[in-house]
Amino acid sequence: MMLTDGYKRYVAAKELGLTEIQVQFVGKEKQVSTIKKEVIEVIEEPLSKKSVLVEGEEICLLSEIIIPKIFQLPPGKKNIDKSITFFMKHGRFPNSIIINKENKNLIEGYKYYMAAKELGLIEIAVKSIEKEKTKASDAVKSIEKEKTKPPDAVKSIEKEKTKASGLDFCQLSEIIIPDQFVKAYPGREKIEAIISSYRKHGKFDNPIKVIRQIILVDGYKRYVVAKELGLTEIEVKFIDTPAQETIKPSRREEKKELPTPTKKVTKPVILPIAKNLKGSIKKLFPGKGYGFITGDDREAYFFHQSGLKGIDIDELDLEYRVTFDLIEGLKGLNAVNIREDVNV
Repeated sequence: MMLTDGYKRYVAAKELGLTEIQVQFVGKEKQVSTIKKEVIEVIEEPLSKKSVLVEGEEICLLSEIIIPKIFQLPPGKKNIDKSITFFMKHGRFPNSIIINKENKNLIEGYKYYMAAKELGLIEIAVKSIEKEKTKASDAVKSIEKEKTKPPDAVKSIEKEKTKASGLDFCQLSEIIIPDQFVKAYPGREKIEAIISSYRKHGKFDNPIKVIRQIILVDGYKRYVVAKELGLTEIEVKFIDTPAQETIKPSRREEKKELPTPTKKVTKPVILPIAKNLKGSIKKLFPGKGYGFITGDDREAYFFHQSGLKGIDIDELDLEYRVTFDLIEGLKGLNAVNIREDVNV
């Protein structure tokens, strides 16, 4: 029995743990029957195809890619599913998997690697780079030197460096979290972004701030990430803010609960000056949240990630075909209501 249509439903049935599924036989005699799904031979043409290559990419066996220990936590199921959906549609992932040219260690694109494993791919498109060779060699030398020192000596050196920069280490369990932080728990996407940054650099971009009573004043997202990573201590900066100031936000929240007369502020409606234009992504700055589209009229238009509809900026790639509208911005025409060009 050969599957000709409905592969997504077949996969869903496997994930649900079903042992049988309703099928329709297509041929001289059409009938609907229930059969054991183990007997179905599945055509997996979309997955047997090689990844679509872009400039600078090459094919690498998935089994040859080495996953460093910094990738301790697997990416979220939602991120993997989005990557799988994108691959099934376009024959490639939104961005390249980047590996070290010498030892094939994974540098970037862990969620795409995990998606490739779930798809059962044998090989995948990657970009091999010689990332900061000199820095890597220096790091290896420093590690070798540190190995000759006792572990306690290494920790004390790190703490001395931290103290010299005006910072200190504090046990995570000793930090007191005010109620206003607990009520405003950070979103999952922000937490994942900080986890990714910590894995890449081995530290947080900024220390969390506490007052002398070890009450958190700033950096709750980094505190949450440290707990998820299983850290026992974290880099902190002590500030001289009085303890009363940390309570002010909660008092303000109580005041907000009281009914107060407010004037309704209506935002001006910005009408588009052109609709349903087509073009391609020409420049991308995902870290800054914006990019540029070259329209089919050969004009360049600025866009912000807030103007994307149904797609994330991380899913975009150069030459990605889009449909968009135009509005008058502060510095010229801006592209908004940007969505995938379904006619590609």
